[in-house]
Amino acid sequence: MEINVEKTKVMRISTLPSAVWIIINQKHLENVDYFYYLGSVITDDARCTFEIKLRRRRRRRRRRRRRRRRRKWRRRRRRRRRRRRRMMMMMVMMIVIII
Repeated sequence: MEINVEKTKVMRISTLPSAVWIIINQKHLENVDYFYYLGSVITDDARCTFEIKLRRRRRRRRRRRRRRRRRKWRRRRRRRRRRRRRMMMMMVMMIVIII
């Protein structure tokens, strides 16, 4: 099995963060504080506070997007209603003028 040294990263999970020195083919592997594994965030302090904050942030973004979409569609509905009212008023005015 071949290991790609450029893509490989190292993380030590401990309450006392410290760097790990691993050398493969005269190249030092990069130390990271967190990484994503199967959709979850794994941090070097073995806690899930980072992931909780990340999920809350994502949820807020989704809510904002939904609100924007709803507002957008509400505006469109209002415009359509206004147009219909104007058209009805124009038709009524034309009927009144003709009579």
